[in-house]
Amino acid sequence: MPTTQETEALALGLEAVDAARAGPVAHCLDAERTSLLPTAMPTAEEAAQLLSHPVERLRNIERLVLPLARLPRARQRVRALHLSANAERDAAMLQGRLDALGAACHALRGSLALRRFLRTVAKLGSWINSSDPEMEKGFAVSSALGKLRLFRALRKDKAVSLLHMALLAAAGGEVAVLQGLCSSFALELEALEPAAREDLADLDKAIQQFAAEEAWLLAEADDSANSIAVRAKLRAIHQEVVLPARQQLQSAPAPDFEDAILSRRLESEHMKHLSTCWN
Repeated sequence: MPTTQETEALALGLEAVDAARAGPVAHCLDAERTSLLPTAMPTAEEAAQLLSHPVERLRNIERLVLPLARLPRARQRVRALHLSANAERDAAMLQGRLDALGAACHALRGSLALRRFLRTVAKLGSWINSSDPEMEKGFAVSSALGKLRLFRALRKDKAVSLLHMALLAAAGGEVAVLQGLCSSFALELEALEPAAREDLADLDKAIQQFAAEEAWLLAEADDSANSIAVRAKLRAIHQEVVLPARQQLQSAPAPDFEDAILSRRLESEHMKHLSTCWN
């Protein structure tokens, strides 16, 4: 259990929005603990009740949290410190996820094996739809990719699917060429596996949340309910930590999310099959 002196030191760090001011308990305001601290702090109602009683009538546990109860806008200050401690790491994690998508998109655009295979799928789709070969450009290739493995042989080896036939056709019916094509898939599309695990909706939500936290910090820095010193500290956190992290994200090339969505489809179960089904 912390001592009263430690709780008072923690309150000093929160009051100044500066972990260093917390002295011996500065570690309690690090990236991990600032996410847990709000659960240990008194609510506004609890703080009001504590402050309404004489100190000598409070129990020891109540006296321990009294310095936090006296602190105005304590939860907002914890939030600001949490953002300060996590902004750089969070931005780096977001950048890593974007980089993985970017690598997958680059692999998709540069894969000669995939291009060769997709031409065959386009011709196959055109033939199934009984359309003019000149209309192949209007055929949604990605819509067919996930269905190729669903069409299987009715007799003999039922593991053989339309995917196998499309691959064989792309190789001109030559098994040796087909094996080389499958090896090329494994090599050229290696970057798709990390992208397959990405939740694009979650990534978009995380980026928006990062932007929302920055907007909140700026609004808090302009809020007259905070002292001049606190507002200056909040602006410093923004300028020195949050803004550079956000600018780093903005300066990175954004992946083509249409390619990213296609990469998710390609790296699903049927795409993994491409590099192994004929080896």
